Amino acid sequence: MKKHFRNNRGVALILVLMIIAIIVVVTLDFNSDMRTDFTAAANVRDGITLRYVAKSGFNCALAVLAKDAEENKYDTLQEDWANIALMSAGASNLEGFEGIRLAVNISDCSGKIQINSLIDNNGQAVQIQEDLLRRFLSLPEFDLDPDTVTAMVDSIKDWIDKDDGTTGLEGAEDSYYQSQDPPYACNNGSVRTIASLRKVRGFKDIEQKTFDKIVERLTPYGDNGKININTADRLILESLAEGIDSDLAGEMDKYRREEENDLSDSSWYKKVPGMGDIMIYSDLITIESTIFEVSGKAGIAVGEGKVSLTKHVAGFVERVEKDGKKGIDVLLWRVR
Repeated sequence: MKKHFRNNRGVALILVLMIIAIIVVVTLDFNSDMRTDFTAAANVRDGITLRYVAKSGFNCALAVLAKDAEENKYDTLQEDWANIALMSAGASNLEGFEGIRLAVNISDCSGKIQINSLIDNNGQAVQIQEDLLRRFLSLPEFDLDPDTVTAMVDSIKDWIDKDDGTTGLEGAEDSYYQSQDPPYACNNGSVRTIASLRKVRGFKDIEQKTFDKIVERLTPYGDNGKININTADRLILESLAEGIDSDLAGEMDKYRREEENDLSDSSWYKKVPGMGDIMIYSDLITIESTIFEVSGKAGIAVGEGKVSLTKHVAGFVERVEKDGKKGIDVLLWRVR
């Protein structure tokens, strides 16, 4: 009988250990769930905070652009809005948001090629815009052969115009795009996003890195085709007229960055050594900027050089004048 009871005591001990083990597992699982819920709640809180901080940076950039429009009659790379480091430093001084990094950037779209200006309101190609685009795509930096350049220029004209007539031998209308796998329709209208050019004949066949290098200097915004010679990228400067090579474009860029030089007239390029005999069409250049790409990016730093969570507010804005006052219209904005 005693032996029987001793065996029961051993079973009881095993049961107690099993119960303790189950309690430990349940507790750990509960603790894990609690930590997950806590982290999720913290991420939601931080996400909301970062969204509004990023939007504050975006609005700060709009205020800088509006103030600049009131104070200056022309735009250059020497102004506050063009200084990324200064913009970010000024916007980052937010009391009560220590530990949050804010980067603000303003990019001048008026210094880019307005791709929709290739076709006028009557559906006809604009020759100076076509020549500009052809010179740009023919630059050595892109390493494109003449046939590819012709296909890209003729096809983008067909992509934008509303008719079904193919331009030259290298153009492309609906019949070409319907033969692709998978088939899709020709746009036959203004380009809405630069990324959509990847569908256009010629553009769709080049390497991605070449495509990216090209489209970062194009914009779907603007309708007069004029490029701000004071802010345009060096590759754009090189494309403004025949005879401008990389060295001359570099000299132009150097000239416009020297504070003592007067950039209030678009013909300042004539003062650059080597540019005296070169003529840039006045219908192609300006000294005023109207369209800008603006962004505010906020992140929470968790260590040196590391960010755990970010929110990015970006969009396109236009300077406008209403009732004699200059202001800013937001054309498009998004949060990601």
